[in-house]
Formats: sequence, structure tokens, C-alpha cells
Amino acid sequence: MEDYQAIANQEVFINKAYNGGTVRSDSYSGGIVGGILTEKYYEGKIIRKNRNVRVANSYNVGKAHAGIVGQISYLYTGVVDIKNVYNADVGGGRPAIFGLGHVNIVNAYYVEKNDKDSSDFGTPLSAKEMKTEDFAKKMGEAFKYDANGVNNGFPIFSDKRGFDPDEPFSVKQQRLVYKALQVSVAGREIRLDNMIENVNTVLFDLRGKRVWNGTGISATIPVQKPGVYIVRNRFQMAKIVVR
Repeated sequence: MEDYQAIANQEVFINKAYNGGTVRSDSYSGGIVGGILTEKYYEGKIIRKNRNVRVANSYNVGKAHAGIVGQISYLYTGVVDIKNVYNADVGGGRPAIFGLGHVNIVNAYYVEKNDKDSSDFGTPLSAKEMKTEDFAKKMGEAFKYDANGVNNGFPIFSDKRGFDPDEPFSVKQQRLVYKALQVSVAGREIRLDNMIENVNTVLFDLRGKRVWNGTGISATIPVQKPGVYIVRNRFQMAKIVVR
């Protein structure tokens, strides 16, 4: 039990990693980090994981549901930082940088695609732009220009480490990113998904009257009248039309 807790609570630092293969799973999975879970059962008890996970100077040129990091549990209590990464996989319908959850992202790029996803945080560029010397410099000293085409022109690793695992990411200066609130309407019921766990979400009618409030990852809310509604919390907001 003590050994397991020591493993569960340690910090995880990933530096200069890449994926060039195919990652298959039944749900969100990332090219570099498959997923980060919150809970683990041990002898009938739930153990909370409080890992701080950091992914730096890494890239994906393979096939994965999410380019860099897959699903992050909404109950995850650690910090997930992503810095100096790029995703060259332009497959349809797949999130460019991370799959589900919230992270701190700095200097992340992906090959632009026609089908935008709500999780496509980062900066889209053309493949041509990402194969230039200027782009390799943007990625930082851990990368260099692929002059010999060994990575199909996308930046490759230099001989420099590029990042000290003890160096803070300065979270206050970074953007805390949440997956967009997903809203659907069926008759006189409003369905909310991708809510942020433990953050109060409120539904208002157009006059500003509170219709519902609650917490959780998802909710189904019956409404009595058609009209325009606004749902919001500290980090998310959406307009809903009930006909």
C-alpha cells in the first residue's frame, strides 16, 4: 500500500518524446501520453492520484486519437502542463493537442485541418510552414531543422536538452484551457456535457432569471417554455435555443 501511494503521488516529467506509430484504443488516447486517470481501487478503497504531469519538447507524426495527451479525468487533482510540442497528424475528427480535460498549454502547434474540433487548442499552421527553419526555431533549442528529410521535413531533436524538469512552467502566465461545453436540445430538455467537475454551472432564461444550477460532468435539464437560454460557469458559456 505504501509503495503504491509513493508511485501514485510522484511527479511525471516527459521530455523529448515522439510518436511515429499508430495508437489504438476505444476512447481518447494520446500520441505521447495515453491518458491520466484520477482514481485507482486498492483493497476496495479509492486512491486519489495527485500527479503533476509535464510534457515538453515532444511531437507526434503518427496516428493517435489526440495528438499529444489523451483523456484527462475531470477529477484529476494534479497539474498537467504541455510546452513546446507539435502534432503533424492531420487525420479527420481527432483533437490536435489533447483529447479531454483541462491543461496549461504553451507553444503548441498542429497541422491545420478542415474539420475543426473544440479541443483544437494551439496554433494551426500549414505543413509547409512547419517544415521551415523558422518554425524549428519557434519550437526552442531542443529542436532543429530537418535538413536531410529524416522526419519528412518536420523538426527533429537537437543535441540540447531544452528544458529543466525543475524549472516551473509559471502557470499563472499560461492559459488554463477547458474543453468547450457541449449543448444539445431534445424537445423541452437541455443536455449539457463537458461541464467542469466541482465548478457550479448556472442556466438563465433571456430575462436573466436563474432556471437551474448544479455541478457535475453532465446534466439533463427540463425547461417549461421555449426560448433562448444562457448557460455559464467561471470558464464556459453557451447560448441555447429551445423551440
